[in-house]
Amino acid sequence: KVELKVALVEESQLYSESIDCWKDIEGIDFSSMREEAIKACYLSNLKSSNLLSNPSTFINVDFEDKKQLFLKNKKKIKILRKGIIHGIALWFEASLSSDVMLSSSPLSRTHWKQCFAPLSMPINANKCDNVFVNIDIQLRTKGNNSFNFTFSIDKEI
Repeated sequence: KVELKVALVEESQLYSESIDCWKDIEGIDFSSMREEAIKACYLSNLKSSNLLSNPSTFINVDFEDKKQLFLKNKKKIKILRKGIIHGIALWFEASLSSDVMLSSSPLSRTHWKQCFAPLSMPINANKCDNVFVNIDIQLRTKGNNSFNFTFSIDKEI
C-alpha cells in the first residue's frame, strides 16, 4: 500500500529559478518556455517551513489492482499560516510491512526528495483559508514507465 501525500507549498526561490526565469534575456524572448516550465515537476528538498498546510493523504494506491490506472480526487485543505502558494508538494509513504514504513516526507529525515508542482501563477493565502486541490493521475501502463498528472487549486471565497 502506498499513500500519495500532498501539501500546499510556499517556495519562492525554486519558483523564481524554475518558472519566473523565463523572460526576455539580453533581447531574446524566452517567455514561451514558461508555459512548458509550469507543466513540469521539480525534485527538491523541501523543508517543513515551506509547507502552508498539513500533509493530506490524497490517494491510496494499490499497485496490484489493475483497475487503478486512473486516479482522481479533490481535497479541501486549510491554510495554516499567511503566505503565497507557489504550488503543491507531493511525496509518498509506503507500508512495506506492519512495522516498516518508507517515506519521502519533508517532515522526516530522508535522502529522498519531494516533487514540487508549480502553479501557473502564485496565490496569496491567509491563515484558515480553505483551498480545494484537484489531482488527476494516470499511472504507468505496460511498456510505459512514466505517469502523468494534472492538478488545479481553487481558493474558497
